[in-house]
Amino acid sequence: MKNLCITAILLFIANSTLPAETRISGNIDKMVFEKVGNPHIVEQDIIVPAGEEVTIEKGTVFLFKPFTGLHVHGTLIIEGTSDEYVIFTSIHDAEFNPNSKQMANPFDWNGILIAREAGKCRLKNFLLSFSVFGIKAHTSNINITSGIFRQNGQFHFTINDEIQYVQDNIPYSHNPDKNVTSHRQDEAAAGASTNKKPEEPKKDRSSPSHQKKIFRYTSLGIGVAGVALGATMTAIGVQKNSEWNDWAASYQFQRDSLNLSEEEYGEKFDRLEKQQNNSILVAIVSGIIGVAGFTGFTLTFVF
Repeated sequence: MKNLCITAILLFIANSTLPAETRISGNIDKMVFEKVGNPHIVEQDIIVPAGEEVTIEKGTVFLFKPFTGLHVHGTLIIEGTSDEYVIFTSIHDAEFNPNSKQMANPFDWNGILIAREAGKCRLKNFLLSFSVFGIKAHTSNINITSGIFRQNGQFHFTINDEIQYVQDNIPYSHNPDKNVTSHRQDEAAAGASTNKKPEEPKKDRSSPSHQKKIFRYTSLGIGVAGVALGATMTAIGVQKNSEWNDWAASYQFQRDSLNLSEEEYGEKFDRLEKQQNNSILVAIVSGIIGVAGFTGFTLTFVF
């Protein structure tokens, strides 16, 4: 009985220390979104119904599974801050999902679709990454303040199918009430007037995703260099082998035509043989290194 109680206590402690997780799909009009529920894992499309309003508080993280997105037919309010952005990203984004075993890529999830009948949407201090189309608005009744878009597949932001000029990782604002054009990076303009440079979200260069990218392209470079050097040294080896065979096959002719002593001829013969062997050795080693590099590059897509 005592052992059973101890086991139950240990299980309670273990479960109480697990990170929070909220799985969502379908209509979300009755839900409150705060960071205490992070991460919010979107398993199927989530929908803000017409006539309803949904508010997302600062620091909330949404991880979207493939082929899912956010559909807005009502009103969407995103209340991120400069210290705690609201995050919309792929389930594979290791920066926000350390358990991910796959790299995040553009086109991982659909994006945010704002319908023509949607109410006024106010989106402030958010990060949207690795989607197909970012935010696709079929209404101009949308206000964006300091939104950051990163590595979305087709585009970052469209209004009535018109692509807006938005740059990766630069805070972007759009305010139709003040006639601010969508091509203006308002955060940068505000930074100039307040003498403060807008800050970008810090990249976690120690994340598994970033480390994997470094390893992938380093391996690719090693593979290309190794194979190229191996091919070059193989060609040199073939040339030296041909010269060596000529000298070996025409000993007397070479000596007479070049007026060489037997000792000089022998030195020339040995030098050609050594060059040939060195070329072959370097070609073999380079080839092995090249194959290892390409193998490492390939494995980054598997694991």
